[in-house]
Amino acid sequence: MVFLHIVRSLQFYLRGRFAHALMKADEFERLRITHAHYDVLDSDAPPTAPAFVTKECLCLSRDVVVPIYVGLRLIDGFGHMNNASYLEAFEFGRWYHFSYTRLDKRMWHAAVYPVVSGINIQYLKEIKPFQTVNCRIRGPLIADDRTMVILQQLESKDGKTVYATATMQVAALNLPFKKPATKEARSLVVTKRGAMPVEEFMTRVYYSAAERRAAQVYLKEENGGDSSAANDPVNTNSVFGVEAVRALTEVSLAWRSDTIRRSKAIRAAATASAAN
Repeated sequence: MVFLHIVRSLQFYLRGRFAHALMKADEFERLRITHAHYDVLDSDAPPTAPAFVTKECLCLSRDVVVPIYVGLRLIDGFGHMNNASYLEAFEFGRWYHFSYTRLDKRMWHAAVYPVVSGINIQYLKEIKPFQTVNCRIRGPLIADDRTMVILQQLESKDGKTVYATATMQVAALNLPFKKPATKEARSLVVTKRGAMPVEEFMTRVYYSAAERRAAQVYLKEENGGDSSAANDPVNTNSVFGVEAVRALTEVSLAWRSDTIRRSKAIRAAATASAAN
């Protein structure tokens, strides 16, 4: 089963690469990062992008959609998609997004990799066997000072029915066996161990002002603002609610902080008891 999951994950990764390679020229010009994005960069903007970014990478402020077939392997005894299988479908979508936008190459260039730190799923409508559903992905966007959020949803092929939504929190770590590719990027490395601050990740991986503005949407109200892609026709089927996602993210982060606090208190009490 593990082998089959790895094979299917690789399949979606390769599908993203092929879809990127077969993209029509006019669509690529509309979605890729161009030098025009740098006209509005401020003093805190990231450094000049490597050549491959403007030649290959798609702007991360856009939604990415990939169809996923729901076969019998994902179905449970009640005749619908198993709850745990939603996580698997969301993972397949992220593998596709990773390669389709060339975020994988950006992260390799910056010598960082993402790890999941939390997830919140809302099950809205059951998925029957032998359906093909679309997985929609947006992000990573800023959640707090140490984590980012990737938004995902499973929807019908026409985009009118949403079956499930997920807000997935991720943290960025340094690759242990690789340094950033350029001298300029290496000078940006501040965090050696543990999750790096979001701003450091953004500076090392995000190269356009449009992406950085879009990623700011999910900050708290006083620091937030509208996404530059909010009214983009590419995103017309998206039902990601800014306020809903922000509320879910804040609840999740508060729960995680409380859990960490409680576990530390328990360990401290155990240590004190052992000492006595």
